[in-house]
Amino acid sequence: MASNIVSAASVSIALLALGIALWQGTLARRQVAHNENLNRAKLHQGIAKLFIEVDKFLVDNADLRPYFYGNRPTPTGEKQRDKVVAMAEMFADLAEYCTATEIVRPELAGDWDRYFQHLYTNSPTLREYWANYRDYYPDRVKKSFRISGASSG
Repeated sequence: MASNIVSAASVSIALLALGIALWQGTLARRQVAHNENLNRAKLHQGIAKLFIEVDKFLVDNADLRPYFYGNRPTPTGEKQRDKVVAMAEMFADLAEYCTATEIVRPELAGDWDRYFQHLYTNSPTLREYWANYRDYYPDRVKKSFRISGASSG
């Protein structure tokens, strides 16, 4: 009789432990899903922050804007040229950052392409920078700058 009581108690404890383990598994899955959503939001905020920084930079340096949005040729003066070429590099690096996020957020693939194609189309400086340095960037960034029916250089 005592062995039956011990067996019943053991089975009850085992079932209780199984229930607790299942509950912990459920809580762990919820926590993982929550963390994943939080990380996605942080990633999106990071991208938005980079775009805001670029916007602020262009507000503070409004003389650079036509070189990227107005098809103005690259300046010949050394100081202004260096500034404009540095901005072109910033845009190329921003494109690399945006396209790199597609690894963890594949649903965003191509979302930024139209913007970067617009910059590429409207900036002789960016096209010049790209012709000189495109091999330093991943293929996905190259695709981001392509214009349908045209090569990236």
